[in-house]
Amino acid sequence: MLIRGNGAGVPTALQGRPSRGPTTAMRPWDWALPPQSADLELISAVPDGWSAAPRSDRRPPLLFVHGVGAAAWIFAEHWLGAAVRRGYSAHALSLRGHGGSGSPGRWLAPSLRDYVDDVMQTVISLPQPPVLVGHGMGAVVV
Repeated sequence: MLIRGNGAGVPTALQGRPSRGPTTAMRPWDWALPPQSADLELISAVPDGWSAAPRSDRRPPLLFVHGVGAAAWIFAEHWLGAAVRRGYSAHALSLRGHGGSGSPGRWLAPSLRDYVDDVMQTVISLPQPPVLVGHGMGAVVV
């Protein structure tokens, strides 16, 4: 679909519609307070021989991110084992302040940016880029 403007930066399809004003994607204090590190709980299950196999022969690892009121344990009982039986390395992360993960103790509650930082720190610690699987709030984070 091609959207043409009117020369003033307004797409033709939006001309004549009332303006909603600027949209803010992040709250200003999310950028003013960078994420602090936190000890994160990661529950992992790896199939036999997965680490020794050439990277080109491995299936990508799976990283599960939980929702509100849960932690990594929610995936441990069924999902991690099911992934391993199908040849995937599976990892479940507890976001800061949940499960066995610590909280940096900052005066503000963890923000969405903090949770994204938790996921990114976990992603870079894995041997190869994972497939991200989020449930509830975890889907918003990933």
